[in-house]
Formats: sequence, structure tokens, C-alpha cells
Amino acid sequence: LAHFFRRRIRAATARKERIWPDGVIPYEISTNFSGNSTFRNSCSTPQRAMRHWENHTCISFIPRQSHHQHYIVFTVDKCGCCSYVGRKSDGPQAISIGKNCDKFGIVVHELGHVIGFWHEHTRLDRDQYVDIFYKNIQQGDRRSPCSEKKLNQGAVLAQDYNFEKLKADEVDSLGEHYDFASIMHYARDTFSRAIYLDTILPKGKFGRRPEIGQRVQLSSGDILQTKKLYKCAACGATLVGEFGELRLDGGISCQWRIIASFGESVVLNISTFSWPPPKRDCASERNNYLVVRDGHFAGSPILDKLCGGVVSRTIFSTGNRLFIQTQTSYPLYSIFAQYIGMRSTF
Repeated sequence: LAHFFRRRIRAATARKERIWPDGVIPYEISTNFSGNSTFRNSCSTPQRAMRHWENHTCISFIPRQSHHQHYIVFTVDKCGCCSYVGRKSDGPQAISIGKNCDKFGIVVHELGHVIGFWHEHTRLDRDQYVDIFYKNIQQGDRRSPCSEKKLNQGAVLAQDYNFEKLKADEVDSLGEHYDFASIMHYARDTFSRAIYLDTILPKGKFGRRPEIGQRVQLSSGDILQTKKLYKCAACGATLVGEFGELRLDGGISCQWRIIASFGESVVLNISTFSWPPPKRDCASERNNYLVVRDGHFAGSPILDKLCGGVVSRTIFSTGNRLFIQTQTSYPLYSIFAQYIGMRSTF
């Protein structure tokens, strides 16, 4: 559910100020969320959902620190399952994971709103792909889901606003085709007023109607659109696990993010670095280099910079993340490195 109302509808992916700088999203978990018994039984769900986004894009979710003015708060709010779309301009923002929302795919969906995505069916061109059956949509009270005024017992909120088509200055498809498989797409009976009534359905011109509303994983379209929105590097990956490796075969710019478990540090062993020695001082080299940073993004402190002529190097992080950047014009030279997460003794 996209958490927006008519007075706030301007917050959309087309507005660049809603994009999280460097794709870094700080988070914290509120006491009313972590103390909930349902959450205690599935405490890894938000973490797994965040890692899913990190594994496939250049987005980074990091625990909030005192200097972070903008961050998300996992909580249980009156709206149930909802999130603001993109980054708010005025401090923390809630991502509500209410009753029956603490499922992996649902949390991935809500994080999609945090990152900056509206529902797929609100695109400008949606009428070419789906039909909306407004008469079948749940009717009821039209107040804001976060209104302080309580609903009468048994009353429900009207949900037709969730099916409104957005305007050109509110949403940007970034040139990508309509994606029936998007995790941001509603199912055919979402917010139906009665069982077996469709609220949204792919048009019959597609032959067999595509399945919609999956909450299993990011689609290839979700991944591609996120990489476009956040201008992710052409190559590289987020590596999560106890150990792994990274490889580069020249002629490209790449970024890797390595994430160990909380309480661990990352040990990076560069065993192959077959570039020629630099023609200038490595500190001033801008064309051919490898930089290892102690943290989660390009602004983290530099641990080491390599520019060629080095056979091997072992580098240690102080926290559980390393950020690695490479830039090279050499088409025939390679880098090979392995990493392992180790319990921190710092």
C-alpha cells in the first residue's frame, strides 16, 4: 500500500528530491514493532527483505546513527501495511508492517515504496494494459488512514484512491515497459469489496491474461528500473554471506558492496591484480585504480587504493561492510579477490 493522501500526492518518483542520496537508506526499528509477538517470531523478515533489495541493486540499508536526519522507522501504524513513497523532506518516516503484513514479499513491496516506487498500475500508460473495476473496489469511510479520528466499529476505509492514475510530474516509468510481474503490482482482487470480484485485470488483448500481484521476489523489471533510478554502476554486485569472491576482467567501472553479519568484520584478500604500474602517484591516479572503502558507500573512509604493480593485498574493515570501486581502461587485465566475514575483535 502506498501511504499517500490527496494533500501529499506530490511525493513521487518523478521528483528527484525524493531519491535517497547515494542509494543509502538508514533505518531503525521502533519499540512497538520489535516488542510485537508476531515480529519476535519472524524477526529476520525485515532484514531479509532489505538484503533482497541490496542483493539485486545498489541500494544500501544501514542502521540509523545519530547524525542521520532522514531515515525510516519500522513500526505498526494505523494504516496497516503502508509506506511513504521516496524520501520525505522533514526527518524520519514510518514504514508500517501491521497485522498480517510481516511476510517477506509484503515487506519487499513496502520497501519498494520507500525506495521511490508507486504501484505499477498507477503509471500514465496503465490503461493500455489493465482495466480497473471501480465498482468492485472496497467502499467506505474516505478519511486518511492515519486520521486521529477512530472509525466506527465494523467500518472500513474506501480504497479507490489506491487505483488512481498519477500525473506526468508524479511518476516516471524511466522508459521501461509495463511490468505485470512487478512486486509493486496489485493482484487482481486487491481491495475487492467481495470474494471473487476483480478490481484490476490485464486486458484480454494479451491472450492468456498475465499473472499479477506476485509477492515472491523482485522482477527483472523492478531491478532494472531501480538501477536506472539510482544510476547504479554498470557492473559489480552486493555480496552477502560468510565468504565469497569477486572478479573483474578489465575495461569497465564497477562497484561491489560486501556485507558480513552484524558483529563481524570483512577480510578482503586481493590475490590477483595484474595491472601495469601507474605512470603517476597512485593518490592522484584517476583512470586506473581500485579503491576499498570502510563502509557502505562512495563517501566512506578509504582503507586502501591500488593502482597496479601489486601482486596481493589483505584489507580489514572496522565494521561489517566494505565498498569497493574499480575504474580501468585496460581491456586485458584482471582482478580477483576473496573475502570472509570474521568475528570482530575491535
